[in-house]
Amino acid sequence: MAAGGVPGWWRDAEVHLGQVMDGFAPRPQQAELVALMDAAAGSRSHAAVEAPTGSGKSIAALMVAERFGGRAVISTATRALQEQYRTVDVPRLRDAGLLTKTVVVLEGRGRFVCRARRRSSTVRSRAR
Repeated sequence: MAAGGVPGWWRDAEVHLGQVMDGFAPRPQQAELVALMDAAAGSRSHAAVEAPTGSGKSIAALMVAERFGGRAVISTATRALQEQYRTVDVPRLRDAGLLTKTVVVLEGRGRFVCRARRRSSTVRSRAR
């Protein structure tokens, strides 16, 4: 980890993101989120993160998940943020060559995961 707790890989990623993604600019809050999520993932524990709109939490979460491999669960408080992941952030990171993970958006009754839809999504993603 670099000075201030922000991992060195994130500083390199910020430079790359700035070169390949229109409108990307490093944000101090985003670096803090990355440091927290990176530490949790590195110790194989969980992190519950809440951050305001515009803090860069979705890109931070996706980049940490990509870095550590395996499965990751990212839960959102709003359907709007869920749609942002699906239609904006995931495609942007894929286009930039920074995201190779399979991403599945799980939706259920209310705002809870519905087991039947989760199974259906898993079956569909494996069939692709």
